[in-house]
Amino acid sequence: MSAQLDWERVGASYDSFGDEGLAVDGLPAGLPNGVNDKDFTGLHRIEYGLYHGQSAAQLLPVVDRLSADVATVQKDLTTDDEAGDATNLPLRVHEILEDALRDHLSGIDNQGAGMAYAETYADSQVTRVVLGEVAPLVNARIPTLVPTITAQLDTLQAALLATQSDGHWQQAAAVSWAARQRVDAAIGAVLESLSIEPDLLEVPPTH
Repeated sequence: MSAQLDWERVGASYDSFGDEGLAVDGLPAGLPNGVNDKDFTGLHRIEYGLYHGQSAAQLLPVVDRLSADVATVQKDLTTDDEAGDATNLPLRVHEILEDALRDHLSGIDNQGAGMAYAETYADSQVTRVVLGEVAPLVNARIPTLVPTITAQLDTLQAALLATQSDGHWQQAAAVSWAARQRVDAAIGAVLESLSIEPDLLEVPPTH
């Protein structure tokens, strides 16, 4: 779980890793043999195995493969292919939590751990970081937007933390309906505000 949360905090870089990123955090959807496909690897493959009774002998090769794939991403971080285009950063500010809503809170990427709220919290943390990177540019255009988003992130994070039990993240299925509704309302509000930001900082195609 800790490794998955660390990956979530990569945040703004997620879409620039290509096939190497999919090897670390890909899902079985679309693969011919689903969860049994040889190309289903990485963090979610380990999650699936741990929550579906697979043995250490079955999972150790997956762990070894993941270690190698993470090392490849680390090695290539400074290359143009891995670092990505900096002009895409304004899109990332919005897309991090948009993807959290689509993948985590919908349950699409749940392979057994049910840690949607923990993962969404990690995404909210990195959204703050990336928003801070573009804040001076946004402030020059709409001075009230960053403070609004910041307050909404506070509300979202409070709602997410309220899904915990005794300071520990629960599986999503164990969270009360009222707590789930508060998270849904909070993420909807912040996404509406975040959707304004990309158009403010759009870079012309000829950059």
